This record gives sequence, structure tokens and C-alpha cells, in this order.
Amino acid sequence: MFRDFFWNYPKFFAKFISSTSPLFYILLSLSLGYFVFFGFTSNFVREFVEGQDTTVITEATVGTLLSTNPMYVTQNSVDRDFYELVYERFIEVDASGEPVASLAFEWAKTSDLEYLFKLREGVFWHDGNPVTADDIIWNFETSIFLAQEFGEDTYGRALEGVKIEKIDDYTLRFKLEETNATFWEAISVHMIPKHIYENISLNNFSRSKTNTNPIGCGIYKVDSISQRGFVLSAFEGHWLEPSIENYRYLFFESYDDLNGAIKNNEVDIINIFDLEKIENLDDYPFFRIEESVLYNRQKLIFFNTRREQFADVEFRRALSFLIDKEKLLEDADIEGVLATGPISPNSWAFNDSLEPLSYDLDEAIEIIESLGYERDSEDGYYVTDDNKVLSLSISFFDSELNQRLVEVLTEMFKEGGILLRERPLNYEQVMREILPTRDFELLLYEIEVATDPDQYNLWHSLRIDHPMLNISGYDYSRVDILLERARTSLDKEERKEDYFLFQRYLIDDAPVSFLYHPKVFFILRNNIEGFDLDNLVSPSDRYRNVHEWYWDV
Repeated sequence: MFRDFFWNYPKFFAKFISSTSPLFYILLSLSLGYFVFFGFTSNFVREFVEGQDTTVITEATVGTLLSTNPMYVTQNSVDRDFYELVYERFIEVDASGEPVASLAFEWAKTSDLEYLFKLREGVFWHDGNPVTADDIIWNFETSIFLAQEFGEDTYGRALEGVKIEKIDDYTLRFKLEETNATFWEAISVHMIPKHIYENISLNNFSRSKTNTNPIGCGIYKVDSISQRGFVLSAFEGHWLEPSIENYRYLFFESYDDLNGAIKNNEVDIINIFDLEKIENLDDYPFFRIEESVLYNRQKLIFFNTRREQFADVEFRRALSFLIDKEKLLEDADIEGVLATGPISPNSWAFNDSLEPLSYDLDEAIEIIESLGYERDSEDGYYVTDDNKVLSLSISFFDSELNQRLVEVLTEMFKEGGILLRERPLNYEQVMREILPTRDFELLLYEIEVATDPDQYNLWHSLRIDHPMLNISGYDYSRVDILLERARTSLDKEERKEDYFLFQRYLIDDAPVSFLYHPKVFFILRNNIEGFDLDNLVSPSDRYRNVHEWYWDV
């Protein structure tokens, strides 16, 4: 019997298929589907097919590297990623604003105005020279000088009046002119080597060719930089040893190019704010998505209170009432959390008892008409005294995400009888023209605030002119007093009272419309482990545990 079956198995097999059809074909399809899916998602299979190199990670984004010198403040996310990988901070600051060891690993507060710091010994720059107190002092003093004498936007602007003394090669003393609750964040900045930069003319410091060959003391050193990206390798002289020996970071000019790289299996991690631009994510089962809300960042519309029209608080409030924030995010296909005021909702100083200026079309129209504007019955727009359409221009960095926002805002303002004129700008125009000259009516812009609730630089009347950060030109003496008092007090409860009142005044005065806190997304391969977004303040904070990242193979 067995021999008959063996020699005649084709007939028996055909008879079996015939008697079990179509169930047989359904089971066969499901089985094949399972093995195909397993083949795509199995690390073992992928490594066998692709020959995965577990010593390297390739990250990609749409953008480019604009600055390699961390002495300068930058809003460019690629710059900040580069700084975090290549340089080390004097100290770190955690999500609650408390100091954490870095180059300085011990400190003591000897009085309200004096701090003593001890540096790690045996730390080296990437060229082999030791990191000493001379480097630290030179960094801080140079950044302060550039800010004060040249008006440069360096981190030294936050250190006015601070003096630094060398005790020995690895010990320093900081002396403050007045108590400063933001001191820890002010000194949590990246260091560059004195022996490389000290002979460069400060007139040309930001544009020096030395910046094209950056030397840091971070966990990775630079192998190469090009228009396509940068390549880094682990620095053996660092006190931490990463599992990932080589780090490649690729730049793409467009989302089409980035999508092509994903399709061609060229990248392991993608960092992005606009998840809508990544095509067919479901086609890549070997990737996962991780996300974080950046509560210390806000997308805002600044009203230029220097202009007569926007000096009227009622007009500013009317504009705020025209914006339906929930609909704005929904219609513009943007993920984020609605913002309600100037201070992060995660902060101990956040006043959750305040009512934000929410969407109220009827209130907006009532205010506009009370200001003397009359609505044209034909086109629906209000007209000015000289019989011109009531129109406002909105300036913004020209990205696809911002374009979607402005398109929705245009419709909302049209519903309120105001013509909104678009003014798209490139990055250089925003940074070198709009912000320095304050030449705008409405400015759609994203800011990042410190972990500490101090907002002196954003809203004090002494910070109105460039390169200061009071972009709206807001000027209110009561707010000035609150901000001055709160930043020089070390009593948390007293500061909290001042910041609660500050938030009330600012929301009522509406020099800005608070839109939303953005989300940042990371698309990464399933077998990358150690990636940690807990307590993320800025996207580049993800690298603070990069030494713990590894491939699970």
C-alpha cells in the first residue's frame, strides 16, 4: 500500500486537491502570505539578504547643515543634531531644569552669586589635545564678547555680567552680578577648542574656514562633511563607548528624494515633523514610528505691535478670535497639541486656571466693527477709511507644512472679513531680513523656550530690538517688573506667583496668537534598540543616550 502511494503520489495529490478545493487554495495562500511577511520582518532573514552592518546607523532628514560652530544660537534642527553628536556641553540639564554631569562633573554653590566647578580629567579634543579650564573660560568669555561688542547671537547673551576664574587646570569659579534662576541652562552649552579658534579674528569668527573642519570632544568625531551629509566615527578618547561605531547623517532637498531613499533601503532612521510627507508607510513593516510632543516649542503668530494697527489690543484680540485652532490643525493635516499660553503646560509655573483666547467669530466681528470698519456687501471684506480692503500680510518660512497652515488661516480670516496676503520667505530671508528689521505685520514662526519658565528675553521691553527676541515689540511695564523679579528670585513659590500673573497679562494683551506645540516623529528600523524619547525637550536630546543604541541581531 505504501509503495503504491509512493509511486502514484501525483495522482493521490491531485485527487486530494480536487476533493478539498477551494479550502486547499485558501490555506495555501495564507501560508505563503505568512512566510512572505516573516521574510520581510525577520531580522535574521533581512540580515542574510541585505548583509546588515551592525556597526553603522544611517539617519536622514530633509534639510541641510548651516553651522558647525555651536557658540552661535541656531534654530536649524540639523545644526543642533550635529552639535549634540560632535561636541560636549559644559554641563547637561535634565527635563526638570536640574544640572547633570558632562565636562563638569562636580560643582558646589558657595554663595548665591558664586559656583565652583570641577572638570573631568583625561578628556581630550578629537585632535588629541586635553580639555582644560583654559578652554572653558575662553569659550564663555569669547561668546560674551561676541554678543556684547558685535551683537552676535551667541549663548553669551544669557551670561551678561558673569565672570569666570581659573583655580587650576580643572577647577573654575563662576561669579554672577545678581542671582539668576536660569543660570544652569545658560551654561549648558557646547564647547569648542581654544587652541584651534583663539587666533581667528572675531570680525570673521562665524565665517571662518576653521568651521569647515570642526573639532569637538564629543562621543563622535567628524570623518567628512559634504552637501549630501556628514559621516562620523566613535571617538576612542570619550568616557562613553557607543555600540554604534559609525554614524551617517544624510541630507535631502525634498521629500521625494527622502522617500526614494527609504524605498531603496538606504536609511535606518528618519527624523521629521511633517509625517504626511512620508509615502506608503504601511509598505515598510520593518520600520516603527516613535513620536514626542515638544511642549517647549510653539508655533505662533506674532503681531507687530510697532505698527499702529497692531498697537490696538482690541484689534489683536479680534485676530486671535478668528483662529479656530482645532480646525487649523485638522484641515492642515498637522499633528500637535493646542497651545494656550507662553509657558509649557509641563512647567511648574504653568497657570492652568486661565482661559485662552479661543475661536469666537461673532466676538471678532463685533470688535472689528466697533473699531469703525464697514463690511462690503459684495466681496464680504471690511474696508478702511480710504475705501481699501482691510488686508494684512503674513510672513512665514516657505515650507509645505507652513503653506498648508497659511492656506487654512487665509480662509479663516476671509470668513472674518479680512484679506490675508501670503509672504513666503526662505530661511536666509527670515533670519537676515525679517527678524533683524522687524519688517512684518503678522509673522508665523516657531520658538523654543527653556525648561525654566523665565521669558525675560521674549517679552521684556528692553528686548524689543534685534538681536533680542521680543519679536512682537511688546511693551508693558507691569510685565517687565514681573519678569525682572521672577528671574532674580530663587524662591520657587514667589516666582510661581509672578509667572501666573505674567501669563494672565500676556494672554489678555494678545501680542501673539498661540497656536500649537508640534510633534516630532522618528521612523526607525524595528531592531534598533535603546532609542529613548522620554523627557525629550528638544529633538536633539535623543542623542544624550546614543551610546546605549544598538542593533538587536
